[in-house]
Amino acid sequence: MKTCEPSELTAAVLTAPGEGGISVIQVAGPHAASVVAGMFIRSDGSPTVFEPDRLYYGFLRGAGGEVLDEVIVACLSLSLIHISEPTRPY
Repeated sequence: MKTCEPSELTAAVLTAPGEGGISVIQVAGPHAASVVAGMFIRSDGSPTVFEPDRLYYGFLRGAGGEVLDEVIVACLSLSLIHISEPTRPY
């Protein structure tokens, strides 16, 4: 396992590869909520104030504002997290 420094911003896709599911994304580190807020829109279009350690359902937007994917996002408050090393698909 790799230990992340408190100053690192990390993101991990928790969803298995393939089509048909809602993407689940975990973001942790300093300013995680503000980074995600710039790319996320709630399903009802209302503004999102991210609270740590909660899940949010909505859509991930591209640079032009277009919807890229339906997502569930978790912004973690942990200053030190453990992540697995990247793995290859089976």
